[in-house]
Amino acid sequence: MNAKATFSKTAMDFIYKFSRFEYSLKRAGYLNDALPNWERFASKQKVNFEAHYIGNSPLESAIQYLERHPPKKQIYTNGNLSWDDGVVRTNQPILLWLIECVKTIRNNLFHGGKFPIGPITDPSRDENLMGHSIVILDYCLSLDADVKSFFLDE
Repeated sequence: MNAKATFSKTAMDFIYKFSRFEYSLKRAGYLNDALPNWERFASKQKVNFEAHYIGNSPLESAIQYLERHPPKKQIYTNGNLSWDDGVVRTNQPILLWLIECVKTIRNNLFHGGKFPIGPITDPSRDENLMGHSIVILDYCLSLDADVKSFFLDE
């Protein structure tokens, strides 16, 4: 399997999980008008998340990767597209920061990410960002029974 095919599968898995998670948030009542309220979810689940994520190797690896390689944010300044250093973690709860990272990765994927200003120099970085985001979304499903139920309900 070539790298392009692997990237496409990872991208499709990420798109599916992200969109299904947003649907599940809305169905479980995490709403801000008609939009999913990720921040409310993070606020409600932060203690549960922080109490249980240590010792989960895949999740700890995902967190470490995002701390070392946070997703960059595309910005428009002085008539040019460029990149901001990324979603840097400050003193906010870790779950809120992780959700901000996952949402940024989704935005970069959906809105053309790196293509408007040149070729991708390291496509494996994007694949790694999406792969680690999938791990985070999977773990977040375990935090709320209602969200998980709606996610799994066909």
